[in-house]
Amino acid sequence: MKAEVNGIKVNYKLSGAGPWVILSHPVSASMDIWEPQINALTKHFSVLQYDIRGHGETEATEGPYPMVQLADDAAHLLTYLGIQKVHWIGTSLGGMIGQAFALKYPDKVDRIVLANTTCQAAPNAQSIWGERALQAEMHGMSSQIESTISRWFTKGFIENNPKVIQKIEEMIRTTSVVGYRGTSNALINFDLSSQLSAIKSSVLVIAGEHDQATALTMSQKIVSLLPKAQLLIIKDAAHISSAEQWAFFNKEIIQFLLAN
Repeated sequence: MKAEVNGIKVNYKLSGAGPWVILSHPVSASMDIWEPQINALTKHFSVLQYDIRGHGETEATEGPYPMVQLADDAAHLLTYLGIQKVHWIGTSLGGMIGQAFALKYPDKVDRIVLANTTCQAAPNAQSIWGERALQAEMHGMSSQIESTISRWFTKGFIENNPKVIQKIEEMIRTTSVVGYRGTSNALINFDLSSQLSAIKSSVLVIAGEHDQATALTMSQKIVSLLPKAQLLIIKDAAHISSAEQWAFFNKEIIQFLLAN
């Protein structure tokens, strides 16, 4: 389904029944990356999946995309759908958007799951994301597939789950270069570390044991800055722990969201 909000057409999907959960995906992915979570979540929650600006079937506008603009997109989508409040689940970029969303729209968010993410861009983010965006512009998004997959998953998972990897490769390949470039700028300039103490929601911070894209120290920093946060380290997982260890991931996030 499509909603025209905040100046763009946003692609989204609704399922389940109960309190609302919104799922926010990583850069160069789409809402389909949450497929392993849907059956489990819809037993307890109404679920809103959406494609971030410049990704999947959501419109790509010329960037740069400030992180707060990506948070605004989500807020406008909730208003369009008449949803007052959500639990936010975000991986990587989706977790960064979740932090920006919670700071700007505290009344719209209940509990938050921040998976494999950071609150502050690395010192070398400019060179890393600048080079990735340049390669994508010169050679297309196919140029990003091999390096992205190797960052996102352990070698064993890649070897043993070819169908999953094939689906995610297709998400990367079909991401708009314009969207990738616009989002890269948001990642380069991201830093909410000085503001995180203002987030009063209960937060579950998830780290992958073998995550090279967002190191454990990044998750630990988020926990240290948030008033009400807990850390979960998922063994045998790299950057996309929601796919690599989906059953354990699902159990833990549902337990967190349903806890008294």
